[in-house]
Amino acid sequence: MESLGLDRNTVAQKLADEIVNFDNIYKAVTARTLQTTNFTDGIMNTLQNGYNQKFSGDVLIIPYPATLISGRKGTSHGSGYSYDTHVPVIFYGYGIKKGKSLKRYDITDIAPTIANLLKIAAPNGSSGKIIKEVLKR
Repeated sequence: MESLGLDRNTVAQKLADEIVNFDNIYKAVTARTLQTTNFTDGIMNTLQNGYNQKFSGDVLIIPYPATLISGRKGTSHGSGYSYDTHVPVIFYGYGIKKGKSLKRYDITDIAPTIANLLKIAAPNGSSGKIIKEVLKR
């Protein structure tokens, strides 16, 4: 691209604009868009939360809901839709309040909650919050 004098962001945007026209593709977004826009909910927020500047690509693709991408065996379970991301969690034992909840929590909330139960510091780099509703105290 450099030898042709092409700008990386312009090329990425043109690719995203073309890829979105492919069958089974719901959205295509550039890394630049994820870096400069704040998505607060929905599939774009989920994609943005999983974005990593070092490891994610320059163009990220979201298939339509219920699109199965599979190899020779099984399916991917790799979409950001609720049917792939909703995971029930059970807290049980000493220090846990009896009850149930349908409230949504992020997976990043589990480690700080367990650390709090163990009365130790949350893991280095932890970004979640303590799920206070499960605690007795």
